[in-house]
Amino acid sequence: MNSNDVIDIILNRKIILSACEKKLIYIGEDRYASDDEGFREELDNVYWSADEFSAAVKDILNESGAKQVRMLSLKSTGLSDSAFKEVTNALINFLDGRGIITLDLSFNALTPSIAAEIIRWIDDAGVKYINLDGNHQCSKKDIRNFCSALEREFNEDKQKVRNVMKHIIFIPIYYLFQASKVAKLYNNLITTGHLPMKWADFHREYYLMIFAGKCSFLEEPLAFDPDVDLV
Repeated sequence: MNSNDVIDIILNRKIILSACEKKLIYIGEDRYASDDEGFREELDNVYWSADEFSAAVKDILNESGAKQVRMLSLKSTGLSDSAFKEVTNALINFLDGRGIITLDLSFNALTPSIAAEIIRWIDDAGVKYINLDGNHQCSKKDIRNFCSALEREFNEDKQKVRNVMKHIIFIPIYYLFQASKVAKLYNNLITTGHLPMKWADFHREYYLMIFAGKCSFLEEPLAFDPDVDLV
């Protein structure tokens, strides 16, 4: 596969809203708007709906002719559960067979209720890595809540939970050594069957890929524990 067959799609310049969220925001803003004709245009420069975002992804892929997506980034787009579900429904069939390597969902407002959609991205779209780091309710120590949501989706089949968790990035690079070697929470999740034994290795593979092999990993615990102050 040559370089023209692979594409990165990074569309994080706007906030992605569900149809309902966009309607509420636009109604609220219009109520206080002046007669300035450019006001709606200003809103359009800040927000777009999940459907508008998905249409942009399809246009990029159709115009590029790329056969594989190396990264689809929705990082820091204010993504809520409802908006992500709409993006999933709009794109999952279109992207089937594209061979997506990374879906970056980091630093949004996602919660464990997106477990079913995450399963679809892995099973139907063939995504290798899904980055959930920075989503307060399903990263770092709260990954246990996401594991529990997966367990409910799979009727307590923990092997299927582990199969999904092989694809999930939930720890930042600077905390990887401490989380895998010192923090008891993650070892307990291995013991209970929610995390695969080599979960940290999957994280290392991801970060080495992202930084093209030019990243290093801390070989000693941090002086602080990033999980301590997270609720």
